[in-house]
Amino acid sequence: MLIAIDRNGNEVDAKDAKRNEKYFCPVCNSEVQLKRGDIKKEHFSHVSIHMCERHLYRKESETHLMLKHELYFKFGEAFNVKIECYLENIQQIPDLLVDDNHAVEIQLSKVSPSIILNRTKGYEKEGIDVTWLLKEEDLNIKEHTILLTQFHYAVMKDFIIYTVNNDLEISRYILTDNLRNNQWLFKVERIHYTDIFNHYCPLFFTKLRSRTDILKEIKGEREKRSYLNKTIGYLYQLSLSEDNLPKILYYSTPSERFINNNSLEWKLYLYYAVKTNSYNYHEFLKLLSFRKMNHMTTHRVARGLLKDFKQLFRLTN
Repeated sequence: MLIAIDRNGNEVDAKDAKRNEKYFCPVCNSEVQLKRGDIKKEHFSHVSIHMCERHLYRKESETHLMLKHELYFKFGEAFNVKIECYLENIQQIPDLLVDDNHAVEIQLSKVSPSIILNRTKGYEKEGIDVTWLLKEEDLNIKEHTILLTQFHYAVMKDFIIYTVNNDLEISRYILTDNLRNNQWLFKVERIHYTDIFNHYCPLFFTKLRSRTDILKEIKGEREKRSYLNKTIGYLYQLSLSEDNLPKILYYSTPSERFINNNSLEWKLYLYYAVKTNSYNYHEFLKLLSFRKMNHMTTHRVARGLLKDFKQLFRLTN
C-alpha cells in the first residue's frame, strides 16, 4: 500500500514517511512497516496480510505500485483524486477514486472473472463507475483480431477494453465484430488519460454472413466429432445440408455477443422449435452458455436473442 495513517490520524504517503515513525493500516488499524529500497518503490506492508480485514490488501508488484502512484498525480491535474481510499460499506479499496464517483483499478494479473464481477457490483451499489486497466502485452492479438477469455469479458466495459503501459499511455480497444466464439475484430485508439471518463458504447447491428463463413463454421463443428454436438444434431433432425440451409442462419445478431455458443447453435434450436412446435424457455436457457459480463443477466440475454430471432424469422420468411 502507498498510504498509511500516522500516530495523529493523518494520511501519509509512503514517499514522505519517516523510518523511525509508527504507521498504521487505514483499514484494520494494525501496524504496518515502511519498505524502502533500491529495487522496489517505497510502500507500506503488513507484518502479515492475515492481520488485515478480509485480506483487502494484496501484495502488489513494482509496476502496479508505480502506475498507481504516477496515475494519481496525472489524474490529480484535472480531478479530485484519492489513492487507496477504503470504502467501508463494500469493504473495497480502489487503486484510485476520482471525484468520488469513478474508480480506476489497475489489474495487471489475471484473476477469476467472479472476483472482477463482484468488485464491479460492489462499486455499483455505491453509485461508483469503474474502469479496469490491463497490461497491453496481456492481450492475445493476431493481426486484426483479438482472442478473449472470460477474464476479458469481466473487465471490459460495453465491449471496450482499456489498457495502460509503463509510459502511462492509455489505449481503448474497441471490439467491432465477433468472428466466431471468442475471436473478435477490433480497432484501437490511443487516448488521453482523462478520456476513460468519456466512455461510449460501440454500436452492433444484425449482419449478413457469407456462405463461406457459414460452411467453415459447420465444418469446424463436424471436426469436433462429438455425437453430443447440438449444431450437427439439429442440422440432422431438420434434414438440412450445406445446400438447403435456411436464410435465417446466415445472419449474426447483436445479442450473440453475450453468449459462448456458436452463431448457428442457438438459432438452429429455435428454428427446430418453430418447425416442431416444441419451444420451451427453460430448455432454451439450458442450451445457452452465457459469458460472465457486467450489467447482463441470463434472462436479459435470452430475451434479446428471442427478439433477434423473431425479427430474423419475419425478415427471412
